[in-house]
Amino acid sequence: MKKVSLFIYWILFFNLLTGCAGGSISVLIPDQKPIPPASFQLPKGVKKQWSKRLPGSLTDLSVSAQSGHLLIATAPDRDSKIQTNQPLLMKYDSKGNLQWQHELSARVRSFAISRSGDFAVVTDYENKITAYNSHGKKLWAEDDFCQPILLEKSHRILCYHDDDSDPDTVFSIYDWKGKKLYTQKTKEDVLSLRVSRDENFIAYSCVNGQAILMDVEGKTLWQAKVQGEIVHLVVSNGAEPKVVVLYDASLKQVAAQQDIAVFDYKGRLKAQGKTPTHVEKLEVSPKGDAVFIYGNSLKGQFLGHYPLGDSFPKTGVITLKPTWSREDPKFADYSSNLFIVKNMVIFGHDFSTAISRSSQLVAYDFNGKLKWNIPLTGDEGSYLQLYGFTEDVKTITAGMDDSTLNVYSLE
Repeated sequence: MKKVSLFIYWILFFNLLTGCAGGSISVLIPDQKPIPPASFQLPKGVKKQWSKRLPGSLTDLSVSAQSGHLLIATAPDRDSKIQTNQPLLMKYDSKGNLQWQHELSARVRSFAISRSGDFAVVTDYENKITAYNSHGKKLWAEDDFCQPILLEKSHRILCYHDDDSDPDTVFSIYDWKGKKLYTQKTKEDVLSLRVSRDENFIAYSCVNGQAILMDVEGKTLWQAKVQGEIVHLVVSNGAEPKVVVLYDASLKQVAAQQDIAVFDYKGRLKAQGKTPTHVEKLEVSPKGDAVFIYGNSLKGQFLGHYPLGDSFPKTGVITLKPTWSREDPKFADYSSNLFIVKNMVIFGHDFSTAISRSSQLVAYDFNGKLKWNIPLTGDEGSYLQLYGFTEDVKTITAGMDDSTLNVYSLE
């Protein structure tokens, strides 16, 4: 979950009042419905497997896709009920048994765990990237400051240099033994990067509206440009992937709405559309036949669906139109991650009653039908901070801001 900047809210609020965001176009959504709050009881087919309160403040969580093992990082926090003097890195098995724990000299910046849970890569704020085996033994460490992404098919690690890292580097590639294979350089600041789920393609964006698609061997396939600054981009699976770009057409202020552009595997613009409101991120279905957008602003929490279809016309650019949305007029303190798995879109939602505020995890199918919503428990007023799940979505883990970890099973 990402903390929302109040500064961004006030800029957006000012623009909406004064019309400085200007030129807003009404986007018709045929199926608009509120996000229903969860009841106090777990829905049918959902069971809580175990719950723990962790020492310190929860900062990172990753779930191995097959085994359900958990990689967890915490940091010292004087408000925590269980204190720790050092940053901690922990691994739990799927039943909640602690497998290993390390005290670290610096906070974890980011990490990734393999599908089996037998290999993990961690970066920290001392500019180190470190690999561990299934027993927590350190395998190797190198100097680097990045966000690690595991490429399991080729046993490689993509070390993404985001906006906090070296501005001259997009990413570095390591093998699983710690040998650096190559580095992708850039002359422009990199804004975002995504790897396709089948691990065949890398898409990234740079300032001034540049979008680039590469294969995992480092060959640039195409470069395209949009008329604005790119906020987020994603890439679909397959031999002919689609790249979907979310961007602000106005560069002078936070826009009340944004633009979406879809490029085919040759870098040709094939679809364009507007968002109904200000959003932060998007996701594309694995087959590239649907796009979801998520926003959290003064207008509230928003989830929207755009169908793409299996293919595009040979000529022309189609207009993207949303088919449904699920909304809450109240904004959340933290913005949720957005995941698409097994023909479902999953996200976190904060909701309020007359006496309290609560969080839930919500899943919809691609037609906008509610699959389930899970009420999340912690201290009164606590909210969802991090979550993850196994690839079969049989196990879901939710971390609250009070460092409570809850693990649920779904039938």
